[in-house]
Amino acid sequence: MIATSEAAYQKATGKFVKTRRDRMYSKDDIKRIVQEGNPIERAALSEYFFATNGLYKRIILHYATFLTYSWILVPYEKSRTRDNSEITDKKVISTYYDAADFCTNFQIERKCTLFAKDILVKGGYYGLLHDDGENVVI
Repeated sequence: MIATSEAAYQKATGKFVKTRRDRMYSKDDIKRIVQEGNPIERAALSEYFFATNGLYKRIILHYATFLTYSWILVPYEKSRTRDNSEITDKKVISTYYDAADFCTNFQIERKCTLFAKDILVKGGYYGLLHDDGENVVI
């Protein structure tokens, strides 16, 4: 659908909605890019349609959120540590809750959904994993 009035691009607050109509593709351009375009052209085309085409965006978001990315933490207790001292139940419970807090605060479900969206739109995801012992940053 194309708005026929400038008022269609105006929010109730009076501010204008930013539209990305600066780059239009012809049907021949789209066919050429899909059939024989390089990955950079395809990613640019996909990003353009994700920003301007509601149906394309809904399909991408559907597949990005299709999986729940649920996680489960299973404790594994070795019978003895290196110095042959027993691991106490209190230590196991404390370590388990620390690991569960980390997984919860890391927001695995949210991050995986964002990664899946980027992979579907851009064709790949490139990130850097930094672990400083206390925090992990992607």
